[in-house]
Amino acid sequence: MTTKYKSAGGLVGVVYRGEVRATVVQGAGYNKPGHHACELTDTGNGLIAKFPALLTCDQDYYVCLSYSQARDLVLAASAFKQELGFDA
Repeated sequence: MTTKYKSAGGLVGVVYRGEVRATVVQGAGYNKPGHHACELTDTGNGLIAKFPALLTCDQDYYVCLSYSQARDLVLAASAFKQELGFDA
């Protein structure tokens, strides 16, 4: 499944979803179109989000969440949907 999002600032992000992984790819308007911004994997026990490094001197950043924590994070982030550009 592929979903395309366009924020109020004109940035385009494309989400590709497979069976256990979803990937956000930066599109038009970003400095590095085609860059994987985030990869979310369902481990069967929860979710692991990987934010790949943008520079060779940086490290990838990982966030591990239980399903309950992930749900709570989505609910909390939805309160900021306008600031994040989803309410455009």
